[in-house]
Amino acid sequence: MRISLLSIQSRYSGLPNLGLLSIAAVLEQAGHNVQVLDPKPGHEREAVKAAAEYDPRIVGLSFMTAGYSNARNAVLELRRILPRALLCCGGPHTTALPEQTLKDFGADFVVIGEGELTMLEVCNRLERKASIDDVAGLGIMRDERFVRNRARELIRDLDSLPLPARHLVHFEKFLQPPGMLRGYLMGRCATIMASRGCPHECIYCASKVMFGRTVRQRSVENVIAEVDHLVEQYRILGLWFPDDTFTLNRRWVLEFCVALRERHPQLVWGAQARVNSVDHELLHEMRRAGCVQLDFGVESGSQEVLAALKKKARPAQAIEAFALCRKVGIRPLATFMIGNPGEGREEIKESMKLAKRLHANHVQFCIATPLPGTELLEMAIRNNWLDGPLDFSRDWDVRKSRQPVMAIHFSPHELLRIQARLQNRFLLPNYAGYLKDARFLWKLLSSVARYPDVFAGGIALFLRTGKLNALVEGVFQSYEHAVWEGSHASGD
Repeated sequence: MRISLLSIQSRYSGLPNLGLLSIAAVLEQAGHNVQVLDPKPGHEREAVKAAAEYDPRIVGLSFMTAGYSNARNAVLELRRILPRALLCCGGPHTTALPEQTLKDFGADFVVIGEGELTMLEVCNRLERKASIDDVAGLGIMRDERFVRNRARELIRDLDSLPLPARHLVHFEKFLQPPGMLRGYLMGRCATIMASRGCPHECIYCASKVMFGRTVRQRSVENVIAEVDHLVEQYRILGLWFPDDTFTLNRRWVLEFCVALRERHPQLVWGAQARVNSVDHELLHEMRRAGCVQLDFGVESGSQEVLAALKKKARPAQAIEAFALCRKVGIRPLATFMIGNPGEGREEIKESMKLAKRLHANHVQFCIATPLPGTELLEMAIRNNWLDGPLDFSRDWDVRKSRQPVMAIHFSPHELLRIQARLQNRFLLPNYAGYLKDARFLWKLLSSVARYPDVFAGGIALFLRTGKLNALVEGVFQSYEHAVWEGSHASGD
């Protein structure tokens, strides 16, 4: 059976959709023919044409809330060009709002939660002309009403999954500099998921929607096997782990560090961590194994705000964690949020004070966004914090929102202005490393000349908010367009 899988994004992230590639790998392993398309944001029509030429029995769309509008546009075109194909939706947004997504998109069914085994059963049944009405993990219309089938159990043994089918996409574009190791200007840096699930209860995080609160860890041997594959197949030089909290299982991390140091001592890598999940010994061993960067969600410098977010961390722990990272030679990165419950101007001042004290290698201020499936969205609806009706065609981008959807103590315009003032303070420290590479700077400037309309978006945001970072983002978005076009034109 032929299946086309589309990864729809709101902006080019530079990261492959590992979840979709995992589904593709499972289907391929079972003998199905799979096409994976990851269109440039705003250019979904080209991917739909490619899907039409493939003539699939099923078309699956994976998207997050920020990609809702682009996904809707893709569906309209899909229904016109491929009217006989079955359409399904999956991913975090769909899992949080399965009935609404099915009806909004006119899908034949939706996949709720992890998609590997659900899609495998769907495809196997359809191939033998059997009904899919009772497949676990599906949402489907039956007798003109939405039916949510029994939940599918989470995949306990992640080692049982094949490696993501990276060969089905133009993977070379994901290996272009600057990569996820910020400040390193490093090409050939790939991503690996070593675990799924997060036990924490942060009110703004939607991770639990897809992966649950129970952490499931791949074995060290299994992760190293994927590293081997990436080194041999794609000649990678670096790794980044997008796991919610890479350092949660201390024993596992120590074992992994020993194995990676013995097997691939030349690699450098980074990961995400919590400020209360690291210590000197752990960080020292991670650095010995090549770790050069850790991303920490600090979120706020106010203990009261952290409590409201259910972060279960303290500013003092952030200060200690960042100091330990610098001591062992790991670059610590900090993300903060503004526009939080219980946050006024004094609390924002505390965040700025903490951000300065941390001496992070990169600081980013995001605007709190109440994503579907989070407690924060429930609170926003209950307390009328949303700026207008619940409309997913608006800008729900957590990291680069141009029009915040939630207003608690500040208006959306005030939030953008506050974010600009905070972010401007860290402009030079954040990007100083890129100024040292003349060749990369030339590529950036050449991309702006090639895609002036993309850079113009950054100029417009700067003029509206005063955010200097918008100009830098405009430059990088122009470069990302060039990378995307170049990789697809070369057929890599």
